[in-house]
Amino acid sequence: MMLATYKTRAIIFRTIKYGDTSLIAQMYTLERGMQSYMLRGVRKKNAKMKAGLFQPLQLLDMLCSEGKSNDLHYVKDLVPLGLGNSEDLMKNAVRMLLNEILMKCIRESESNESMFLFIEEFLMWYAQCTVSCHNGYLSFLLEFAKRIGFAPDLRHTEEKPYFIDLYEGCSTLERPNHKAFITPPQSSTFAYLARHHYSECATIRMNGNSRSALLNDIVDYFTIHVPGFGKLKSLDVLQAVML
Repeated sequence: MMLATYKTRAIIFRTIKYGDTSLIAQMYTLERGMQSYMLRGVRKKNAKMKAGLFQPLQLLDMLCSEGKSNDLHYVKDLVPLGLGNSEDLMKNAVRMLLNEILMKCIRESESNESMFLFIEEFLMWYAQCTVSCHNGYLSFLLEFAKRIGFAPDLRHTEEKPYFIDLYEGCSTLERPNHKAFITPPQSSTFAYLARHHYSECATIRMNGNSRSALLNDIVDYFTIHVPGFGKLKSLDVLQAVML
C-alpha cells in the first residue's frame, strides 16, 4: 500500500538515537502539530541528511510520508530554513531554555497555525538579531504565556509602585501575602516586556543580574500555571552564561 505524502514546515524539539544509523525526532509542525518522525540513515557517514542538522529549534521544510500508525511518520526530503548553527554561547543557551519550555507546554497533535507562525517568526528574528536582542526572548515567553492561556492582567501604570502577583497573574498595589510576587521596579520591567513586541525591547537597560532575576520570575510564572511543568535543566546553564 502506498503511504500518503504531505509537505509541512517543522521545528525540531528533540531527537533520540534509533538503531545504529537513524534518529527519531519529535517536531512541532505547521500542518499537524506535535509529531514524531523517523529519520533513516542520517547517522551514516555518507548520509544525504546529516544527523548534525537536527538540532533543537532548527526550522525545516519537509516532504513526509504517513506511517502505518499515527504515532510515527517518515521524512523523505527536507530543506533547512536558514538558522544554521550559532557560535554565540548566549544564543545557544537561550535556545536550550526555550526548547525545554516549549516542549513542556506544547503537546497537541493537531495544527495550530497561529502558534506555529508565532514561534517560527521569533526564531527567525532571534537568529538574525545582532544587537541588544537578549531582552527579546523574555518578551517572547510572556506572549507565549498569553497564547497558551495565562496572560498577566497588568492594569497598573507608573503613577504608583506596584507588585505583580504571580499566583493571580495580576498587578496589585498591595504586597501579596505569599512569596511568589515581583517587587518594584522589577515589576515595571516585567509589565513593559508583557506589553511590547519582542523586537521593541532592546531599549530596556538590564545587567546580567537583573535579567537573571526577571527570568527566574518568568519561569516561576510558568511553573505555577502549567501543570507538571517541573524544574528546568537548562536554566542553570543559561544563567551561568548570563552572569
